[in-house]
Amino acid sequence: MKRKMIAALICSMALTISAGGCLVTAGAEEIGTEQTGSESTEGASEEAPEAGQQMPEEAPEAGQQPPEGAPEAGQQPPEGAPEAGQQPPEGAPEMGQQPPEGAPEMGQQPPEGAPEMGQGGPGQGGTEQGGPGQGGPGQGGPGQGGPGGEQTVTQGTAASTISEDAEISGESYTSSGDDENALRVEGADVTLDGITVDKSGGASSNPESGDFYGMNAGLLVTDGATAEITNASVTTSAQNGNGVFSYGSGTTVNISSSGITTTADNSGGIQTTGGGTMNASNLTVETSGNSSAAIRSDRGGGTVRVDGGSYTSNGTNSPAVYS
Repeated sequence: MKRKMIAALICSMALTISAGGCLVTAGAEEIGTEQTGSESTEGASEEAPEAGQQMPEEAPEAGQQPPEGAPEAGQQPPEGAPEAGQQPPEGAPEMGQQPPEGAPEMGQQPPEGAPEMGQGGPGQGGTEQGGPGQGGPGQGGPGQGGPGGEQTVTQGTAASTISEDAEISGESYTSSGDDENALRVEGADVTLDGITVDKSGGASSNPESGDFYGMNAGLLVTDGATAEITNASVTTSAQNGNGVFSYGSGTTVNISSSGITTTADNSGGIQTTGGGTMNASNLTVETSGNSSAAIRSDRGGGTVRVDGGSYTSNGTNSPAVYS
């Protein structure tokens, strides 16, 4: 009885005396109560401090509830938890919260290279700069697309070339060479009256260059030239031997009162591509080969005006007008 009275006296001096006795809490449990009067409870819990010892610094005061997640009386705190009075490491979850998925357990070291607590890891998506774009070269072989593309313009050679402004009358121009024009007008303003053009032979090494750029044609006007043609006679008998060809932006052919005859395949009468201009008036045009339209426009298009005349196509797959 004397020992219990001494313990009660020490308890009342160290903590707070409430009505009827002294409450000592560890966690949420009541460890012991000393009643006033002659009767008392059967001693304190095993976790209560012995007489003369101080309570832990972090123990709540009498009558207060412990923080959520605190260990119960008699339980050991988890390994790695901060001691009483110490602050938890920056970024550590608060009491009662679950650590983020993948975080190391209490007391374990994070793997080498892992971001510190509170720092974000690298964003998804790989490197900042993208690698080469997907897909190979653009689809479509020669024949697709307009002027200004990556395909090289190939026009072959010419038996005769006019590259300076001139007025010419009654001249004859002939060719039988491969990939060769009988007459070419380049970047000049030229008047041609009563001329004769004959493309009698010569193979075409690239039919598409003949169809689109004027290679192997009888008369090719190109590079922004302007040709005024009257009373002319133009004949071709070579493959890709288009009669009169206007190629490229800024190029203009004004042809009137003239005759054009072609006999081989892929040989149109008047041909316009790459943004050129063709103004035809009172022409007599006749084609006999396959895929040889009398009036034709192809890659890159252009402007074609026809006023009067006769336009005849005789070959297979040879419409009178093709564009």
